[in-house]
Amino acid sequence: MSSDGRLVDVAVNSGQPARRPFTYRERPKMRVTTGQAVFVPYGPRLLQGVVVGFPDQSEVSEVREIDAIADSHPVLDSV
Repeated sequence: MSSDGRLVDVAVNSGQPARRPFTYRERPKMRVTTGQAVFVPYGPRLLQGVVVGFPDQSEVSEVREIDAIADSHPVLDSV
């Protein structure tokens, strides 16, 4: 797991209510934009979520990487 990528806040479609987005890290050479759908690790599963922001820091020390971009175009115009 790299610590070089930009931090990304993702609203994960877990099927459970969430009070806040989860922070992930971009993989090397990956650039996501706000509103873009991505696949992220969530526990033992890989779930889809939407990029909602770019925090300066994370509350957790080990941040997992975004697995993949689901679509090259944003699925939401504004978040």
